[in-house]
Amino acid sequence: MTECLKEISLCVGQHNDKPFLFTVRDQDGALVDISDAAQITFIVAESVSGQIYLTKTIGSGVTINNANQFTVTLTDTETGTLPPGVLYCEVELTASGGGRYTIGAGEFAVQDTRIRGV
Repeated sequence: MTECLKEISLCVGQHNDKPFLFTVRDQDGALVDISDAAQITFIVAESVSGQIYLTKTIGSGVTINNANQFTVTLTDTETGTLPPGVLYCEVELTASGGGRYTIGAGEFAVQDTRIRGV
């Protein structure tokens, strides 16, 4: 598998449920088969070297949808614990053979919200 690190920019409102759909492509834009992935890990952190606020993995918020796509689902409770502002996110795939590939990294914006269960 030869992925190029893809720049991603995601956004969520605090206290919102939010699914993020990812399509995995290699550096040439060809779809990559992830159906036999051993693990997919998604994190939200303060910064690239800062505190990790949230981790999602297969079976715990990460779902492989088909051979080339997966969804990361955040709940309103989880997004409610994230501080407003621009954070960092990263997603890594562990192949069935053990190879690890960072397939995306970048900004994760959290917008403060006012309405909460009104």
